[in-house]
Amino acid sequence: MKARIVMETLQTVDGEGELLVHESNGILRRNSEGWRATYLLDGIHHEMQLDPLVPSVTVIRNWQDRDALRYERGLRHTVLYETPAGCMEICFSTRRVEIREQGGGAGIAALLDYRISQHGGTLADCLVRIDISPII
Repeated sequence: MKARIVMETLQTVDGEGELLVHESNGILRRNSEGWRATYLLDGIHHEMQLDPLVPSVTVIRNWQDRDALRYERGLRHTVLYETPAGCMEICFSTRRVEIREQGGGAGIAALLDYRISQHGGTLADCLVRIDISPII
């Protein structure tokens, strides 16, 4: 189904919070592991797998499976993160993942709480609210 994807990220750096909002239209499909959303964000192809049973969220940017961002409570992993200025190695430590299917086919809601660090130092604490709803 065609879907509207809204991601609101409260990113806290050195005690200062900033709200970042990203919106995109895409496709939401049910699969054996839950739900998969495909969309463009800043001109880059993204796939987001939401597994409500684990719960976990996996984001693949630009078809690069090896650098997938994986969010699952207690999971800590390091990836080469691609930016316009080049690639940098950063670590994601997930504290909380919640996924809720909205009743009556109204979509999916998710919450991610994680820390981004590099070379042992904290870069940011992030709280992300994701709402995926059908476009009618």
